[in-house]
Amino acid sequence: MQMKFTVTYEDGRVIEAVAKPKDIVAFERQYGQSMAAFGDETKPPPMEWLFYLAWSPLHRSKKEPRAFDEFLDDVEDVEPVEEPEPVPFPPAPSDEPSPD
Repeated sequence: MQMKFTVTYEDGRVIEAVAKPKDIVAFERQYGQSMAAFGDETKPPPMEWLFYLAWSPLHRSKKEPRAFDEFLDDVEDVEPVEEPEPVPFPPAPSDEPSPD
């Protein structure tokens, strides 16, 4: 499982963050919440969770050396990147004649 985010800083920098399993486990340990809570459409998750999931992979990869609260000082926005649904392959051609 991975989650992608676009992070926009106040100085105009834009960077992509990809939360991988290590980041997801760090999130669950930090907040005592399963990632399943993220998909609960009846109760939107706190914005802090979104920012944390974007910060964690940047911090882990040393692209963002600062602590989480310091990161928040300079972040303008974090947006999840929606992955497109995979396009199914067309059916294989059949040897049978088509009905006309």
